[in-house]
Amino acid sequence: MKFCFFFIFLLASAAAFAQGWGFKAELGTNMSGLPKSDNIGTGKERIVPKIRPLVGIHFQRYSRFGLYADVGVRYTNAGDRVVFHKSDVNTLTNIRHTIDSEEDFSFMKLSYGLEVGYQFKLLKLPFNFLCGYRRISYVSGRYHYTYRTQQTDGQEYSSEKLYNPFTSPDIQMKADPNGWEIFAGLGATIAKRYTIQFQYSLNDGLVFVEHLSGHTPYDWHRYGAGDLCLSLLYKLKK
Repeated sequence: MKFCFFFIFLLASAAAFAQGWGFKAELGTNMSGLPKSDNIGTGKERIVPKIRPLVGIHFQRYSRFGLYADVGVRYTNAGDRVVFHKSDVNTLTNIRHTIDSEEDFSFMKLSYGLEVGYQFKLLKLPFNFLCGYRRISYVSGRYHYTYRTQQTDGQEYSSEKLYNPFTSPDIQMKADPNGWEIFAGLGATIAKRYTIQFQYSLNDGLVFVEHLSGHTPYDWHRYGAGDLCLSLLYKLKK
């Protein structure tokens, strides 16, 4: 219910900003940050963002001063992978011990919010700077964890976990399906009805815990912090 009131507030805010509406459809890609790697002891961890699609619809109006307000709704597929590899040799037995693990995060989310921006011209091309705030509602989620350890003497062990972090009864603290994000970006009108736009957003992230008394990184899981979005908007109505 609180999301309904929030959406009504967004409509009222945009209506107060300018009279009349314009409509834009959006199609693009989303990536949860940039790839990065860290050394953890003698092992190495890599975060591999997934490039996933997004679609949206925007209700927009420009003012005569170049300012505009935008109330938009987005449906986004997001996620990333956390890959860990470690390989050591026991100097006493000359046996190599290898550990490989992977965490796979996949989420579908609906977001809606208010965007304000300013349009200007650079090299005769219309650009716009924008910033805003969105509420997030996660529609579904999937966490997949695989672990494998093996030794050169033939011993090996593997395990796997697969669950929804929002609904699974097997975890002690579920992820909160409601969140928020702030964003800023830059767009350019490349044709009469087409605008290409880049955005970077910061969000509150997701946290879920398998065992509240646990003390290892396998018990606590965190996803999110920022997203990179590249999209194309098509003006449906002037």
